[in-house]
Amino acid sequence: MGAAKSDPGDVGSPEPEVGGVEVLIDVAPQFRGRIDEQLLERAVQETLNAARADRSVGWADRPTTPAGYPTHVPAHAEVSIHVTDDAEMQQLNAHYRQVDKPTDVLSFSFVDEEIGRSGHPGHPPGLPIQLGEIAISFEYAERQASELGHTLGKELAWLTIHGALQLLGYTHYTEEQAVHMEALEQRALRAMGLA
Repeated sequence: MGAAKSDPGDVGSPEPEVGGVEVLIDVAPQFRGRIDEQLLERAVQETLNAARADRSVGWADRPTTPAGYPTHVPAHAEVSIHVTDDAEMQQLNAHYRQVDKPTDVLSFSFVDEEIGRSGHPGHPPGLPIQLGEIAISFEYAERQASELGHTLGKELAWLTIHGALQLLGYTHYTEEQAVHMEALEQRALRAMGLA
């Protein structure tokens, strides 16, 4: 890989505050009371903060707001999170990715790349930009947390962060993209005191 790698965790400026993010959380009945919804909301907020502060080479051509933030991160956003079981995640994974097995997290972005480039033209002022939906398997997260030796809360926050970055257009198809995305995930986890 000839391209220079950037560290989105080292931007040299204070973290911007999120202008407004609405996080809608739907938890399957069998997992209600076992999820810290405020933790998931904070994970989305810190993900948007990390993406706003991202001045990496790969995102340098994105237009910015007058405050200098990339327009791929709207000032007022909405994200939906659905926490479910392995069976439903397997169905979703089979339907949308043609992979017939459960997975930890899936993201369904509502943001058109053209909207991201042009700063959300024609969007009614005052209404949030719907970034999309994140689906998380509680059972998968529970197993993964145990395997990785950290808390379920950290795992659910990490999966939420990963999913939210994907809603914004970040990917991990190449090693360079994966390293960059991991750095942003770690930045958000650090901001939450979970790194």
